[in-house]
Amino acid sequence: MAMNYLIGIGGTGARVVEATLFLSFAGLGPDHLNIILIDPDEANGNLTRTKFLIQDYKTCKSNFPDLPEDNFLMKTKISTPENFIFSIFKEKTNVKLSDYIHYHILESKNKTIADLTDILFTEEELNTPLNEGFRGHPSIGAVIMSEIPKSEDPWKSFFQQLKDIRTPYEAKIMLVGSLFGGTGSAGIPTLSKILKESEEAILQNENKIFLGGTFILPYFTFEIDEETLNQQKIKMFVTPDNFYIATKAALAYYDTKNLPFDEVYLIGGDSPRITGKFSPGSKTQENLPDFIELISALAVLDFFAQQTQKPQSQKFFYAGYESNNINWNAIPITRNQKEKDIKTQQFKSKLITTTLFSYIISTYGSNTLSKSENEIEYTWYKDHFKKDSLKNPENITKITSLINLSKKFLWWLGSISKSENKFLPFDTSKFLKEEPEVNAQISLLNPEEDPLRPTFILRNAEDRKNENLNFNHLITIMNKTKIKKELSTSTKFIDLFFKAARDFSTKTYNI
Repeated sequence: MAMNYLIGIGGTGARVVEATLFLSFAGLGPDHLNIILIDPDEANGNLTRTKFLIQDYKTCKSNFPDLPEDNFLMKTKISTPENFIFSIFKEKTNVKLSDYIHYHILESKNKTIADLTDILFTEEELNTPLNEGFRGHPSIGAVIMSEIPKSEDPWKSFFQQLKDIRTPYEAKIMLVGSLFGGTGSAGIPTLSKILKESEEAILQNENKIFLGGTFILPYFTFEIDEETLNQQKIKMFVTPDNFYIATKAALAYYDTKNLPFDEVYLIGGDSPRITGKFSPGSKTQENLPDFIELISALAVLDFFAQQTQKPQSQKFFYAGYESNNINWNAIPITRNQKEKDIKTQQFKSKLITTTLFSYIISTYGSNTLSKSENEIEYTWYKDHFKKDSLKNPENITKITSLINLSKKFLWWLGSISKSENKFLPFDTSKFLKEEPEVNAQISLLNPEEDPLRPTFILRNAEDRKNENLNFNHLITIMNKTKIKKELSTSTKFIDLFFKAARDFSTKTYNI
């Protein structure tokens, strides 16, 4: 079995990992996925959000080990080293490039190298603290990331697994990051050579690693307040004005180097979306998810779905959309044209079912848990839970963990659906009270307040095959749904809501 590794580099890399996790929550990921995150700015808001999502996913996966085979939620097992974030710097404050390369020692011991350093780097580049990232200067990042500590996690676990492999191309590794910042554009070429050329990766005349790269081109922007800019004590930072110049320079550099990637995905958008306010780094650097991250995550999944073998010849595939109104058929699900219709239908079916499940478990399900036993008169509850101890603290904790993950999924879906490149199939106004914002709790419409309201989470009429079904019909389906008696009580609850959402979606939508 292939060892699948997804390595997210920088803030954009973390956001693509986030999208990959949500697709895995919807049953679209590989069987097993190892994750590593890389960012010198360990307090970065995007990184922190993804870190907590990984922990939440793993917790939910372990809470429901007995989900039946026909329940596709969280099919992917996510693994991480104990320390899965490589923050690069052991010292956490005021680390500068001059300190890292011992510039002052070079001045006294090796004047030639010191003079060369002066030619390559400005005084500002040498002396700006880097704990909030490489500030759009990949030349700094490339120097600092040229050596990785193999004796420490996450690399210790990674290289030990790599060392144990005995089959060529069995380790499938995807590096993902942006080309318009500092960490991603520095880490992608630097790490690709370190990993592919390491002694642990060499197997006689073959290589153990099948290496992929998902390179993200500029696709978002952010609000800039000139007064805020002028108040910055540190003047070295990246702004949207630099994105395209930085990307052009990175691509030109990559073109001159023989980077050891077996497969490469280039992804970008032509209508940059404002995803937040300017921040040079740290916890305030947090952006709303974007549709381009969904496309990037699909590239990641496409990579892991391929057979691992030495490429025989170069092949080029491309995909795009004709307008900003993106429908199901415009989404690049697979490179195999013969499988496109089937894969698109699977993607559509799983995403719709997961969305409806997340909505009803987060509203109707959560409301049910908050009631006392005597208040619950639902037929489905009496049939399956009246004799069971659903209300014990352990069951409540487990179910609540999945409700919280479901709410995060809806927040993410709402965010990518409100972007200028609209993911049109979903009409999030049918289940969200208001559009998602950064650092804001999601606010959901309560279906019990209007049970006769049609439960249409899809925008287009051609996606719907029954215009008359509403929330009361969903409850009727729940009352008739059969679940396995041998399941644990908390899993019964989750599986009942899942199967009701699946069956309702099948009756309501063209899936």
